Amino acid sequence: MMGKTHAATGALTGAALTAAYTSWTAAAPTPGLIVAGVAVGAGAALLPDLDHPESTATHSLGPLTRLLCLITRVVSKATYKATGTPYDDNEGSHRTLTHTALFALAVGALTVWAASTWQAATALVLWLTTSLALRALAAHLDTSVRQRTLSTLVGVSVLSGAITATLMWLENIPATYLGVCLGAGMIVHVLGDMITKEQAPLLWPIKINGKRWWDLGPPPAMLITTGDDSAIEGSIRWGCWAITGIWAALMILL
Repeated sequence: MMGKTHAATGALTGAALTAAYTSWTAAAPTPGLIVAGVAVGAGAALLPDLDHPESTATHSLGPLTRLLCLITRVVSKATYKATGTPYDDNEGSHRTLTHTALFALAVGALTVWAASTWQAATALVLWLTTSLALRALAAHLDTSVRQRTLSTLVGVSVLSGAITATLMWLENIPATYLGVCLGAGMIVHVLGDMITKEQAPLLWPIKINGKRWWDLGPPPAMLITTGDDSAIEGSIRWGCWAITGIWAALMILL
């Protein structure tokens, strides 16, 4: 599934979690909190693809995200080799560790701990995920992942920084809310990949049919074809954006 589609599903997830959080805590669904949830959800939904050198996430912030990609691929491959069985046949770097529920839960929990301990961690998560979300939005206009100029990189970084500073000034963003939005966005990415032909090892390290890296998904007849020419993926993407906008507006107005 394409990065911009993952971002759309993550944005909808962030909006849904914001609605759930405000309902559960009786907090006001302020514009700042809604923007934070949508931005974190959308950006987090790109994070699992930091294990692919050609992904939107990897090219989002130039040298920084390319370094994160390199580290992610090394760790993913090492984890695959250490935990795989003779029946596992993936090469071990893409759609392995970062495409599991356990990894998403671990990152979410780490975010909760870090944001509870240091305010700077909240700002860093907001800046990174907002940067990725903006890149995904830009991908609707620019389909070339490699077409990333220095001026655009700086522009995205500065705009993300401004949004982050504004949100930090307007809102006291709870660490648990931040971590849940981040982890859920990553899981939604994996669920999206599971309905494609490549699928994803959501339940690692549980062994299934002798494999710990078993690619899960629906029956072959229900798998979708991805890409800009895919009507199904396009419907998912634009449907998620539309519902996100409507849901956000209703939360503010009602």
